[in-house]
Formats: sequence, structure tokens, C-alpha cells
Amino acid sequence: MTLAVFVLLCVKYAEVAIRYPGGGGVVTVATRALHPFAGLVGGLLILVDYFLTAALSALSGVIYLTVVAGALRPLVLVVAVSALVLLGLLNVIGVKTSAQVTAVIATVAAVGQLAVVLGVALKLGPAGVINSISHILAGPRLGPLGVLTGFSGAFLAFSGLESIAQLAPAMP
Repeated sequence: MTLAVFVLLCVKYAEVAIRYPGGGGVVTVATRALHPFAGLVGGLLILVDYFLTAALSALSGVIYLTVVAGALRPLVLVVAVSALVLLGLLNVIGVKTSAQVTAVIATVAAVGQLAVVLGVALKLGPAGVINSISHILAGPRLGPLGVLTGFSGAFLAFSGLESIAQLAPAMP
């Protein structure tokens, strides 16, 4: 089912890109194809998706942190809402500042992930790393359909991240 949705979404994106090379996504398509009110409703639904995605990400991130910081558990909602407010303030300051802060956070996250991988590799030692790699490669082979299905699931999971960009041409 994920693969079918992915294929349909790709066809939709390709058609929209051909018909509306200037961008605009659902707002432009609905406004021109149906009525400006349809574009408004489409834009509002995209905004709901954008804010819901941010809220779920903040909440799940704070819940994940409670695994290592158990004292945070009673404050999950407060911390998640605070994170959303800070994100909103950061965007009020400016998109450039928001992008810079995001780049710093992404870099710190990447360094943290690398530190975890290196720590595990040091703990396992060279023989343990080679043994782990052999276990990874010993699994069942993925065919083209399996690879495409996995990619489509990841694509759909991240497709909400670009939702706000569809509104950019409609904003004065």
C-alpha cells in the first residue's frame, strides 16, 4: 500500500511540476483548477499538517529524552510546548536564523551519532565489528520491489517537511 501511495504521489508531483513550474503546490493547483476558496482550504490543511508534524516531532523527541532523563517525564507536555514556542520565536526572528540554528543542531546530532558508532566499534573491537558486518550482510537479499517500498516509506515519512514551502508563492 505504501508503494502504491508513493507511486501516485510521484505522478502527482510530476504533473504539478509540469503544469505549475513556478511552484505553489496545493494552493496554486486548487485555486486555478477549482476556486480561490479551494486554494485557501488546501493551504489551511497544509498548515495544519505542518504544525501537527512539528508538534508530533517535539513531543516524540521529549518522550525519547525521558529514557535518559527520567526526571523529565512529568514535564513532557510543558517541555514539548516550550520547544514549539521557541521554534516559533526562532522563525519570527528570521528564516536565515532558523536555518543556522537548525544547521548547528543537525551538526551536533551527526557528531553524536558518529560518537555512538565509534563507541560501539571500540567496545566490540575489530573482530566484533567484522562479525557484525557479516551478520548484516547475511540477511535476506532485498529485491527491487523491497528497496522501492522501503524508499517510498521513508519518502512519505519526510514529505510533510516540505509542506510549508508550497505556500511560499502565495504569501505576500
